[in-house]
Amino acid sequence: FWGMSFVSTRVVLDAGFPPMTMIALRFVIASLVLLPIHRRLEAPARLRGARDVTALVLSAVFGVSLYFFFETRGIKLTSASNAALIVATVPVLTVVADRLLFRNPLSWLQGLGISLSVLGVFFIVRRSAERFADGLSGNLFMLGACLSWVAYIFVSRHLRARAGGLYLTTWQSVIGVAFLVPLVFLERTQWSPALLGEPAVWLNLLYLGIACSAVSYFLYL
Repeated sequence: FWGMSFVSTRVVLDAGFPPMTMIALRFVIASLVLLPIHRRLEAPARLRGARDVTALVLSAVFGVSLYFFFETRGIKLTSASNAALIVATVPVLTVVADRLLFRNPLSWLQGLGISLSVLGVFFIVRRSAERFADGLSGNLFMLGACLSWVAYIFVSRHLRARAGGLYLTTWQSVIGVAFLVPLVFLERTQWSPALLGEPAVWLNLLYLGIACSAVSYFLYL
């Protein structure tokens, strides 16, 4: 789902949708899908005081607001294939950050995985170095998205022991939208009634909201 999301995001952006408006709509759709399911199925969360609430808010900021702030700009300035390739380095960055920040041991299998990943990226970039360099600013935005996602993983790590995936996915979506609203209003001069009549755009938005946000965040957690 996430691999295909780069194509759908590019379709929506190329149609003229402002980036922050697109992200906010994506997570509004996700929230509308998740809230009734969460109320019916999810057991109450066992969040403990201000520390857990702060972690929940920060996880929404890093995993929704900041991540997509960087990603949408990156996708607009680079190719969908470059974007997907850079995001594929997230597991490597996560393991390296875990080692550097928390001194957790690195197993030989993890070391081998990192080496193979770096080698694979090297060969892919080497074969299309000129095309990769053309989107350098977009690639740097995508790297910012990756680092935001790594922060999201670490901030939300202990929350998964206290709350279910459905609870976290739902409230991260809702809180993420709240932080996006001010950025959306900065784009109000770019809103166009013509965009409301584009069926392909709305189908891609529904795919992004339901499959890539509601379903995929839940499966990931």
